[in-house]
Amino acid sequence: MAARAETLDLALASALRLLRDRRVLLAVMAVATAALAIAGALYGPVRLSLGQLWTALGEAAAGREASDPAASAILMHVRLPRVLLGLAIGAGLALAGCALQGLFRNPLADP
Repeated sequence: MAARAETLDLALASALRLLRDRRVLLAVMAVATAALAIAGALYGPVRLSLGQLWTALGEAAAGREASDPAASAILMHVRLPRVLLGLAIGAGLALAGCALQGLFRNPLADP
C-alpha cells in the first residue's frame, strides 16, 4: 500500500512539473477552452450532436443550403453567437485585468 502511494506521489509530482512549463499549460488551456466552446454549442434545451454541429458549420462556410434547417438555425442564430460573445468577453476581462495589474504594479501579479 505504501509503495502504491509513493508511486502516485511521484506521478503527481511529475505531472505538476510538466504543467509548470508555460507552453504545456497554454496548450492545455487552449484545448480546454475549445472543448468548452464546443460543449456550449452542443448543449441546451435542444441537444445537437457533434455531427449536426460539423454539418451545419460546413454548410454555412460553403454557403450551401442547410440540410437540417432547425439545427442550423439553432446553431447559427442562438448558440454560436452566444459562445463567441462569451469568448470575446472573457478575453476582454482578462486583458483588462492584466492592464490593471500592470498599471498598479501589483507584486502578486509578477511571474
